[in-house]
This record gives sequence, structure tokens and C-alpha cells, in this order.
Amino acid sequence: MRLIHALWHIISGAGPMWRAGRQGDIIFRFYALKALADEGFFKFLKEPRTYGQILARFGFIDIDYTRSMIDILLEDKDTGLVKEGEFYRAISQNPVPDLDQLVGSTDHRLHGFLLMSEGLGQYILPRMRQEPISLAKTFEQDDYDFMLKFDKVLSTRLYSAMRRACFAYLKKKDIAWLRGKHLLEIGCGSGFETAEIWARFDGDIKITAIDVIPSMIKLAEESFEKHLDEIKPDHKPITTENRPVFKVASATRMPFEDNSFDASFWMLVLHWTPDPRKAIHETARVLRPDGLLFGMQVCKPMLDEYMSIVIRSNANCYGIFWQEEYKRWMTESGIEVDLVPVLGVLRAFNRKDGRVDTRH
Repeated sequence: MRLIHALWHIISGAGPMWRAGRQGDIIFRFYALKALADEGFFKFLKEPRTYGQILARFGFIDIDYTRSMIDILLEDKDTGLVKEGEFYRAISQNPVPDLDQLVGSTDHRLHGFLLMSEGLGQYILPRMRQEPISLAKTFEQDDYDFMLKFDKVLSTRLYSAMRRACFAYLKKKDIAWLRGKHLLEIGCGSGFETAEIWARFDGDIKITAIDVIPSMIKLAEESFEKHLDEIKPDHKPITTENRPVFKVASATRMPFEDNSFDASFWMLVLHWTPDPRKAIHETARVLRPDGLLFGMQVCKPMLDEYMSIVIRSNANCYGIFWQEEYKRWMTESGIEVDLVPVLGVLRAFNRKDGRVDTRH
């Protein structure tokens, strides 16, 4: 029943998960191909060229990111890029689809991804030239233009539906247990997510919310009350005791003592970290024995390489990983995993001391 409820929330927010995943991939694919086409990449490859000639012509550096991009283009038969011996050749001079047609064929609930991928697409070529900028600088450039776009995505019905799915997959006794507990929210963004969690418990929960981007933490601190008023106008008063604490911190190196939190929540954040495995280990470290970890992380094969390559355009972003890796990293950290395949919705408990807590 919990699975059905979680699935219902996701379908209501994004449509069938497989279709939403494919349409999301198409959006990120568009901006990856557009970045290359605008540079004349496919036109240059109208004639057969070696890998070295490609690097020299566009100033690309032979790094893992560049090789990954070429491999993705070769695997995508619709790009028309083929390899013949040592030579690469583009059958099509411009395989980029029409943007208006793309928007028209995409579920309106996913249009927020257009804003996100458009903002990130401009960093693909610098990344291939080994001139990446940090995720924080990405958010802070152009008068915080990308941060404002990202904030719109986080505040959409789609993301709210996914957060509801995370809570729907918990058991009723988990929800009751969470009241009055200390929750670590990893990757709080603009604070909208924080406000939704606070409203669910009407302030009867202590939240420490972290994000690696200073401007996001500033926005969250400034916007939390406004978000809360929008979500639940009749909420209980915000007090010194129940006001969330927002803190700049990396998921891979948290400034907290061992066993600091009763519970932890993340949603679609690990692919933005430089090392998801380390982030999971850090979460287990700061989470008390038998503490609850819940949230959502969509992995491969639900999401494909185009989304990953666009995310990786920022320095120190890992990108999308396989669900099998995700589960293995959890197990290595002593986390007992209850993970919904494909959806990536998670309900887990920290068993780092080896005990089994029969309460759950």
C-alpha cells in the first residue's frame, strides 16, 4: 500500500515515471547537442576527422569528460556521428531537434527542466576545454540568474509531488516517531523543501538544513517564512525553538559530530556532489544508530547519460550513477535499505553498530 501511495504521488506530479524520465532525457539532450552545434562541431565533422583534429579545432582537452561526450554521441544513433577506423564523421550537420516542437511534445509538468538544462548547457564546452566552474559559481553568475531558475524548478508541483511520495513510503509509525526529532536535510536549496517538511509536522520537528551553495542558504533563510505562508497559511507560530537552522556545508564533509541527528532526508541531490559514496558514508556517520534515512534519488537506467553529462559540466559534480552502486554504497555504510526500484524512493535505517532495531 505504501508503494501504491508513493507511485500515485509521482504520477500525479510527473506522469508515468518511464515517460517522465525519457522526456527529461530529451530536454537535456537538446541542450547538449545545441552547445556543440552552435560551435560548428557537426559541420566540422562533415569531413572525416581524427580525435586529435577534433581536440585541436575546438580547443578541447583529452579528459574523461570529453571522451564521455564523444562516446554518448556515438551511442546515440540519431546524432548521425559514426566512427570509421580512427576517423569520426557526422552524417547530419545539425542533429538538434526544433525547440518549439520539443516544448510542444513535452509534458508541461517537466518544463522546469528546460530552465535548468538551458542554464547548465552553457558550461559544457568550457568543461571540455578543462575550464569548468564550480557549482556555486554557476548559481551566482549573471546576477544569480541560474539560481532563480533552479528555485523555480524546486518550487514546482513536480518536486512537491516527489517529496510527498517520499513521505508516503514511510510507515505511519515512522511519521509519528519523527515528531520532535532532529532532522538533517541535505541539499535544502531555496528553503521551499524545508518549509514543506516543517509544515507537514507543523513545526514539531527540529530541522538543520544544509546546502553547499552560500547563495542558496542565504535565499533559504530569507524565503523560508514566505514559503511556509504559501504552503500552510494557518501554520503555528515560528519560534526560536522550531525555526530551522540553515548552514553552508558539503554533503561529503559535514561539520557535525558523530551521531548528531535522529533522521536525515535528501531528494535528488547526490548526483550534484563530487562523491556520492562519500556523502552516504558521511550521512551514516552523523546519523545516530537506528536513525531513519529517507528521500529519493533517481538513478540509471531511469535517467540517461545526457542528463549526467550536463550535470557534470560543473566542476566536482559526479553525475548520474547506477541504482546498483547506490545500494552497494548504502550497504557499505551500514545502512539497511528499503529502496523502490526505478522510482528511487528510499526508507532506510542506520545499522552501523550491527544491531537490528525491531521497533521498525
